[in-house]
Amino acid sequence: EDYVIGLRRNIRNDRPIIGPYGVNQEGSGDMYPKGANVVHMIRQLMDDDSRFKQLLRYLNQRLQHSVTTSAKVEQLIDEQLVTDLRPLFDQYLRHTEIPVLQWALVKGKLWYRWTNCMDNFAMNVRLELEGRDLGSQPVTSSWRSIPSNATRKAQLVVDRNWYVEVEQAGKEVTRSLRR
Repeated sequence: EDYVIGLRRNIRNDRPIIGPYGVNQEGSGDMYPKGANVVHMIRQLMDDDSRFKQLLRYLNQRLQHSVTTSAKVEQLIDEQLVTDLRPLFDQYLRHTEIPVLQWALVKGKLWYRWTNCMDNFAMNVRLELEGRDLGSQPVTSSWRSIPSNATRKAQLVVDRNWYVEVEQAGKEVTRSLRR
């Protein structure tokens, strides 16, 4: 965990990890540290180390001794997880922007959404507010809310295993949520 999270300081996000296919041009050198963080987030999303280990073994068996593409790896992961991780793969592998979890406390509710990301980006993330574990919450680019009795000075914390940023919403956004 510490090692993978420490790799983030080496990520430049200068260009997408996946370069154009069919030409002699690699993607970004971020492919190793950022790719490791994507795999680490998949492990967190699965929240089951034995299943994650099975997934890695399955990929190894299926792709052993073969040249493969990102599309094939993504397809095999989706098949095994029976979920659609395309938005996650697109956001982290084909774009440079790191999603920002924007949040606000308004009228006894915690409001949150993803910004700095593709419109269809959605990903669950573990949250903590004032030391209280809120568990894994589904987050999209549209505002969602959950009840909260947090104080005004409360800070929302995202589990460090997710490669995201966090930002408290400004006054204009908070005013629009009050309506």
